[in-house]
Amino acid sequence: MDLDEKIINIANSIIMSLWTMKMDKKKIELKDSKSATEIADELLAESISLMESPYKSLTKPLVDKYLNIKTWDDFFEYLYIKLAIIQKDVDYHKNMKKKGVSYAPNKKDKNYIDTSNIKTGAVYKNYRQLCKALNVDPKGGNSKKAQLENFERFFIYEKPENSNQFIIKHIYNVPKPQKKRSSIYQKYIELILLIAMFSSGKLNATTQELIVLLNMAAEKPNKYRDIPQYKEIVQQVNNFCYTTIKRALQSLVDRRLITYHKVLMIDYREATIEEEEIVRKTELELLKKYQKTDIHEIHKIPLLQYQFYSERQKVLYDIYGWRAIYHQHKLISNKQDIRYGIEGVSQELKERLNDECVNHITSSFIEPLIRERDEKIMMLRQAYSISENESTDLIEALYKNELEEYDKKINEKQQFVESVVKGS
Repeated sequence: MDLDEKIINIANSIIMSLWTMKMDKKKIELKDSKSATEIADELLAESISLMESPYKSLTKPLVDKYLNIKTWDDFFEYLYIKLAIIQKDVDYHKNMKKKGVSYAPNKKDKNYIDTSNIKTGAVYKNYRQLCKALNVDPKGGNSKKAQLENFERFFIYEKPENSNQFIIKHIYNVPKPQKKRSSIYQKYIELILLIAMFSSGKLNATTQELIVLLNMAAEKPNKYRDIPQYKEIVQQVNNFCYTTIKRALQSLVDRRLITYHKVLMIDYREATIEEEEIVRKTELELLKKYQKTDIHEIHKIPLLQYQFYSERQKVLYDIYGWRAIYHQHKLISNKQDIRYGIEGVSQELKERLNDECVNHITSSFIEPLIRERDEKIMMLRQAYSISENESTDLIEALYKNELEEYDKKINEKQQFVESVVKGS
């Protein structure tokens, strides 16, 4: 007997035992509503705690949200529904096993999300509450955006307008493909650089020249650097472009497609090592002046960054007469390796386009079904006088087969799209 069958048998045994107890204790008032929670915990924990399984999460308090339970009838009815939901979950995992899909986390997927504690229709009042249910740490800034994007691989959620709520609309049986971590900009940059190098096998350019070559800006951003109202935006454009170009160059180096050097230039010639030392020393003195210990602290604030390098330029011009101090990027390779790199990057872009097609077409196919399912649940809420803030456990249990049919259709459509678009 496998784990799933054991749990189903345990659930059925408990239901039968409780039903007998219910007949014996019918209509006996519960003096303390907390005793219902304790009894429920003990009964369910006893059946599950001895085995390591995804169902262990179900041993949390069963009736915390139902402290208005006053009679044994209420208590047993609620526990019966909870056990029916457990069996539904077991049936689902059993079906997945037959299809060769395991409920175990994919250890190769570092961004795996365990969705066993959430369900379709659940409402979380804010982002932190959702993270708690998913057992993940809340993030901030761009990390939060990336995390929310990763959530969309595992389930569809909705955020009502002017609200912090998260509403779970659908949970995928199989997660959607994991997006490549490198930005789409980076891949385009790699491809354009390799194409630009193809004829001569080399490329020498300043950062400003690369920005124009890559068409990240129509003309050199520094053209507007000294116009007061443009200072900050020019620095932000330069920072974004340079950071993205730097990643693309490092990626090409890591894959051994090019040899790359960044060279300090002074007045249109390569600086000597002694001149590089002068520049370094000047920058250190300016860091002390601005009470910073790291050049990256300067780069975080666009206007400060502009001020820092303007002052460096003035100091070095006053002492050494250097009019232009900048970096030049030197790239070199051969046609055979460049062609190999172009083919590889092109294939990555094709795969990414395929993933985007799958995601877009899947969404357009399943959204009507999700809306239809939501309307059905809303109609049942009204019929049973269940408010939007209350759990849909009763509906899920009473209309198990009908609602499962929606989930089945949704997941079938997802598989159909992947079969057609990915050829799997």
